[in-house]
Amino acid sequence: MARRSQLPQKARFSGQGDAKVLAAGGFLWRGDPTGPTNDREIAVVHRPKYDDWSMPKGKVDEGEQLVVTARREVHEETGATATVGQVIGEQRYRVAAGMKYVRYWAMAYAGGDFAEQDEVDELRWLPTPDAIRKVSYDHDRQLAQRFADTPIATSTLLVVRHANAGKRRRWKGDDKLRPLDPEGVAQAARLAAVAPCYGPERIASADLVRCADTVRQVSLDLGVPISIEPTLGSAAYASNPKKTVDWLREQIDAGGTTMLCSQGEVIPDLLTRISARAPVRLRRPPTRKGSVWVLSFAGGKLVGADYDADLAPAQTH
Repeated sequence: MARRSQLPQKARFSGQGDAKVLAAGGFLWRGDPTGPTNDREIAVVHRPKYDDWSMPKGKVDEGEQLVVTARREVHEETGATATVGQVIGEQRYRVAAGMKYVRYWAMAYAGGDFAEQDEVDELRWLPTPDAIRKVSYDHDRQLAQRFADTPIATSTLLVVRHANAGKRRRWKGDDKLRPLDPEGVAQAARLAAVAPCYGPERIASADLVRCADTVRQVSLDLGVPISIEPTLGSAAYASNPKKTVDWLREQIDAGGTTMLCSQGEVIPDLLTRISARAPVRLRRPPTRKGSVWVLSFAGGKLVGADYDADLAPAQTH
């Protein structure tokens, strides 16, 4: 009998509550994303200090976003470079310093070799069922089973609402030329820290300076050119939303990761349409300026939706 998926059929919203210790890690996997779950392998690591087996993870550095922590820790503990996918789950448990919060992402192995170190002295690539049995703690086994139940994304969309650009009424020129304000520049810098974790291969922007400038640093850092896509603008979308949806479907069908930047008048309705009849449904989702939706698709259907309202560095309380 097939196991019923344990994934909640809804979007995930970032937030670590009142945790005193913040950490993040990854389910580093390799294999065919469209093949049987049991054919995929997961990397599990042995920590000699605790004599246990777990997924790679570690604590947040000062000023670091959780997803950046997760990718960095996976690299430090396994030697692997990886492309981040959807959120798999979260853990909360008490340690000596107080409540600890850990978030895990699926991460596709992209290369690199393991080297023994003080914190991790052994890495094993195991078929998913064996990895579930190998890890030492019940809460890790539960998350590993959730990973096994998760459709691995073959396409990812990073949907960005442009960063702050001051007040329209105070801008005397052509509204298309309205630039980012100082807060918007800071938001764009936070995006530039986070977006490379997902490995965007295509970057598209509405025909607005504030949209293009929001993703410009990501484009420069990765060497991926910005493609101006008129259908992402509010006027074009209002006149023909189907054209924008069709363009977005082309990006999904192409596979890999596409980052796009658009407007608040476009994104909620666009995401509602693109998620219709999918396992995860989005109905008029929130889209703050500078926010990002990470949308994961398998077989052309939305299977994961993770929202970060401001990309702010993780903070303990």
